[in-house]
Amino acid sequence: LYGSVSAAVWMNLMEERERAKVVAVSYAVIYMGLLTGSLGALVYGLVSPVVMLGALMGIRLVNLILLRRVSRRLLPAGAGPG
Repeated sequence: LYGSVSAAVWMNLMEERERAKVVAVSYAVIYMGLLTGSLGALVYGLVSPVVMLGALMGIRLVNLILLRRVSRRLLPAGAGPG
């Protein structure tokens, strides 16, 4: 009940042009969440949690390395991060 009333209030507050975009994005996020949640549950049942933790830590490390590399290229020459 709360969800339908809340959605109706938000839709009334938005401009007519933005309404379709907001609805499309919200449904896309919901479906992606359902898909990734189901996929995560399936993987969790098939793979050891210790292996998953190691894989997540590895992914975080790769993200950190890529972020540092990209941020170095985006900063102007001589400008430091601090």
